[in-house]
Amino acid sequence: MKTNSIFTLLIILITLPAMAEPVKILVADFSQESENIYNQEPISNWVQNTLEEFDSIQVIALNQSVAPDEQLSYYKELMEANQSDLLIFGSVTALHDSTHINFYYIPADYNMETNAFEPFLREFTIRNLSEMQTEIPYLLRFNTSALATMTLLNSQLIDEAYDASEKTLTLAQMRDFSEIQSSAFHIRGMVFQLGIFNPDSALDDYNTALSLNPENTSVLESRASLYSDLGYYNQAIVDMNRLLELDPNNIPMLYYRGSAYSKSGQYEKALLDLNSYLQLVPDDVDAIYVRSLTRANMGEIDAALNDFHRVIELDPEHINAYINQAQLYLSIGQLEMVLPLLTRAMEIDNTNLRIYNTLLVLLITNENWQSVIEYSNVGLALAPEDPFFYKSRSIGYLATDQFNLAYEDIEYVIQSFKDGIFGSATNREIDPLIATAEELTMFVNLTPNSSEYFHMRGIYYFHQDQLTKAINDFTEALAINPQTYYALFYRAMAHADSGNKQGAIHDLQAFLLLCPEGTDDAKFATSQLDRIQEL
Repeated sequence: MKTNSIFTLLIILITLPAMAEPVKILVADFSQESENIYNQEPISNWVQNTLEEFDSIQVIALNQSVAPDEQLSYYKELMEANQSDLLIFGSVTALHDSTHINFYYIPADYNMETNAFEPFLREFTIRNLSEMQTEIPYLLRFNTSALATMTLLNSQLIDEAYDASEKTLTLAQMRDFSEIQSSAFHIRGMVFQLGIFNPDSALDDYNTALSLNPENTSVLESRASLYSDLGYYNQAIVDMNRLLELDPNNIPMLYYRGSAYSKSGQYEKALLDLNSYLQLVPDDVDAIYVRSLTRANMGEIDAALNDFHRVIELDPEHINAYINQAQLYLSIGQLEMVLPLLTRAMEIDNTNLRIYNTLLVLLITNENWQSVIEYSNVGLALAPEDPFFYKSRSIGYLATDQFNLAYEDIEYVIQSFKDGIFGSATNREIDPLIATAEELTMFVNLTPNSSEYFHMRGIYYFHQDQLTKAINDFTEALAINPQTYYALFYRAMAHADSGNKQGAIHDLQAFLLLCPEGTDDAKFATSQLDRIQEL
């Protein structure tokens, strides 16, 4: 985990599990000096009184001093003994020109052996405030309300989190402290972004927060995150540039900016950021994966494949690395490398649609038509309205002469685009489907035993360059009705394209005996007869 990531404020959201039951919080008193003038009553009591205003939070307060630099094992023992989901402790420091109130929390699943301590420390800090001695209780109340909001949000108690954010904002507006008001708008913005999912309101709150405190890096990080989530990568990059100006040592921001550059197609800039980041954090799987995608888009195939290999080496369960590597091999024609990668991806998650998208392209390339139909059906079982699987299955049906079924699939896709189910399609995408459907319509609605049916199916085969099938169908049409003279013309053309000169001449001569003289069709057939005889 990146300790200074764009989601710094949301570390608790990553580490705490979603809970249906009320969140149980253990508050350990953080008054560390018995002579401290702010220790006239335990601070844990003040925190408890604020948290108990929220029905979805259960609080246990311990009136004993806990210092942040004590061993983590002690904190874990406290939590286990009280069966709590979260431990809160902190500190109040009053200097001659500022007040620092820091809250730290540790989730129940924190692992001392595998996790560093720093990522799980979160400071809700108010700094550089005048009148600090008289404002301590107020600042404690504000910070505790802010913490309650984030805890409720993480527990997916969205309505309660919104109410708590409104209380936090009301508290902020009781004082003329721009830093506090900035934090309050930021917190409500996070509820809008991560809970209610109202990005417009979240963006409004982030903008207000930054107008109150332009150098609030936490808000800049959240706004950059929101821009990235919405696909506004250039706006996200502006915020990330500002964050790196304010803190050039914000190493993880190089990764996030590199990712935004890559997603916006600015691959050269992306590669510079990602390389700089990976020089400092060489085994970051996410960064190596993004670099592999960037290199693939830049056409640096060997380097991209090396990065995919490295991702899989570091994380053998990284399903997207297997799929993207398979797609890259497919694009350069190394087909034998594709199936083993997709098979491994299926072992990890056989419901991932990208596996079947890639597999079907491979099967179509190899003309394995029965498997195309089979895996299209698998895809449709997972995603019943996915047009890709209908289109791939229609190709399989066409190749195996199941025209009625192919026609149904193509018509479904065309109608779905027209109804807006799959969004708008370009003419380049939909015109070939419409043309194919029109060709199929000509004989799907005919009686399979009629000469017209075999005639029209033969025309379809002819346009698909399936000449043997076309000749057989034209022959069948003529056997049923020898007067179907256009079948003679098309059979002649199929014979000519397959190298049977005499067969083509024979059929054109027979066609001219049946076709009315002087018509355009007769003139064209005569020109074709002359051309073939001269070969």
